[in-house]
Amino acid sequence: LSLVPAASYAQGVNGDVVNTISFATFSDPHYYPQVLTMDENGNKSEAWYEATRLDCKQYEESEDIILTALETLRIRAEKTGVKYILFPGDITKDSEYVAHTEFAAILENFEKETGIRMIVINGNHDINSNRATQFVNGIKETARSITPQEFREVYANLGYDLATDEYA
Repeated sequence: LSLVPAASYAQGVNGDVVNTISFATFSDPHYYPQVLTMDENGNKSEAWYEATRLDCKQYEESEDIILTALETLRIRAEKTGVKYILFPGDITKDSEYVAHTEFAAILENFEKETGIRMIVINGNHDINSNRATQFVNGIKETARSITPQEFREVYANLGYDLATDEYA
C-alpha cells in the first residue's frame, strides 16, 4: 500500500471519493522456464528431477499456473475494475536471466491484450543470485543471473515506466 499515493483516496466536498485506484497482487510465482530443464536431446534432464524432487515449489507447472492466474485476474478485473497488477517479487526460481525475459514477455502480452498495467518489483530470488541454475547439458550448472540494471531493462515497460523515483 505504500505504493499508492494518498491523493488516490482524496475525498470530495460531499465525502465522496473523487479518485480511486484498484489493483491486485500476484506474488511469488517463482517462474522457471522449461528450456532450462532439457538435456541436449530435448528431454527432461535426470539432474533436473533430482534437484527439484524434494522442493515444494511447482516449477514444472509454473508457466501453466501463471497463465491460469492471469486469466483469472483478467476475468476479475472485468468485474471489479482492477487497472493494475502488482508483482512484489520472487518472480523467478533464482534470478535466471532467461526466466526473467520469458516472464516479462508473458506480462507484456497480457498487458497488451487487456490494458491492465503490470507493475513488477524484485524480491530476494530475483537479482544476482548465486543459486541460478540450468540443466541444459544433463547436469546442474550455473545459469546466467540477472543484474539490477538488466532487471530494470527487462521490466522497463512493466512498472519502471510509471516510477517517479527509484531507491537503490
